[in-house]
Amino acid sequence: MVIIRGEIVEPKTHAELVEIGYKWLLRNKSIKSNLDFYMPCQLALKEISTYNTELPDVIGFRMDYSILIECKASRNDFLADAKKDFRINPINGMGAVRFFLANKGIIKVEELPNGWGLLEVEKNNVIILKHAEYLEKYNIQAEKMLLLTLLKRIAHFNLMDVINDTRLKKDDYFYDSCKIEQGGER
Repeated sequence: MVIIRGEIVEPKTHAELVEIGYKWLLRNKSIKSNLDFYMPCQLALKEISTYNTELPDVIGFRMDYSILIECKASRNDFLADAKKDFRINPINGMGAVRFFLANKGIIKVEELPNGWGLLEVEKNNVIILKHAEYLEKYNIQAEKMLLLTLLKRIAHFNLMDVINDTRLKKDDYFYDSCKIEQGGER
């Protein structure tokens, strides 16, 4: 239990933080910023297990980069995270843009790894405490493995008809987002 502005607020669980981070990446509007990576993602995945050593809580993809969100419901979880190989060697980690998402007061800005941003949950709102930076070097191979694993599962469960659906219309979200990303007209 935490008191915020005189109100008693229950801290979010890890599962609740994951859901909040997932929805934040897929939100239907941009956050006003001069940084492009505050635009919504076209695809977001949560807690997808693969053969990778890194299992992201939430990862989102846009046409030109990825955004990783690691959710921390406790301080101990945050401190333990720093000991992982892909945190010690950031080039081994996923995400061109990386954020921690935590309950209020769990993580201090000065404790963040270089380039990471910090998102805090206050009630059900996501507040940007520190902007993330775009990382030039990250583990794109692990991201490809994650996406390939997802596609293999879709094929295994015979869901290819959904992917091969040719009924996309010009007003569909995906069609519009692809055209915008490529600089085309709607």
